[in-house]
Amino acid sequence: MKRPPNLNYLWATLLTEELKRQGVAGFHLAPGSRSSPLAWAAAETGSPLTVHYDERGLAFFALGAAVSTGHPQVVITTSGSATANLYPAVVEASNRGIPLILLTADRPPELRDCGANQAIDQVHLFGSRVRWFFDMPCPVADIDPRMVLTTAARAIQCATSDHPGPVHINCMFREPLAPERTRDGCTALWRTLRDWHATGEPHCRILQASRTPSSRELKPVRDLVSSARRGLVLLGEGIRPEIAERIIQWAGRRGIPVAADPQV
Repeated sequence: MKRPPNLNYLWATLLTEELKRQGVAGFHLAPGSRSSPLAWAAAETGSPLTVHYDERGLAFFALGAAVSTGHPQVVITTSGSATANLYPAVVEASNRGIPLILLTADRPPELRDCGANQAIDQVHLFGSRVRWFFDMPCPVADIDPRMVLTTAARAIQCATSDHPGPVHINCMFREPLAPERTRDGCTALWRTLRDWHATGEPHCRILQASRTPSSRELKPVRDLVSSARRGLVLLGEGIRPEIAERIIQWAGRRGIPVAADPQV
């Protein structure tokens, strides 16, 4: 994987690559200027890439690909009314429980609500039809880029859960949109991701555990715990007192701190 030339491409690369590592089977692109970072990054994943100028038809093609492959598909559009053309396929995906990841490029905050060209209100554009929505901030050097990786993982988790369906990540980008090298801290941030880059593994592991996990479902957890040098146990809502006591005892023997969910 080549080092991206600027922050727009770094974030787009992290987003598309992590989606691929999390199980996305293909990318579907309706080209446009504002979505250039996402288009560039999707092409570099090496995953199947479909390009078509009509967003509505492209979204339905991605819908069929998700059904035929059994894996989530990504749809990429530019900003403005292009995003609205995804709505019919979003409704279909929501009603049928088909996992689609919608990556829509958008103008930065300073170009919202000011009459900028190719700009509409894309925040919660699809309403309750999507399982999850996230308004991705503009790439800046003082935001840990691992936030992008966890966002991709959350999108997959929401799209493929017990109630599968479409999710929407709205990606704001400032210029330069083309692959131009800038002095924006991209090199330093890329160094912080060297382990993720080298392993080829997802940044986050998604475990769709049942109420009583099987040995096979628990094995990744055991492997992760046994290989970790440091740890933290979070006790969430709904845990039975006797189970909590056993976890506290287990963590105490290993010197692992335990914290309770503040909402419990």
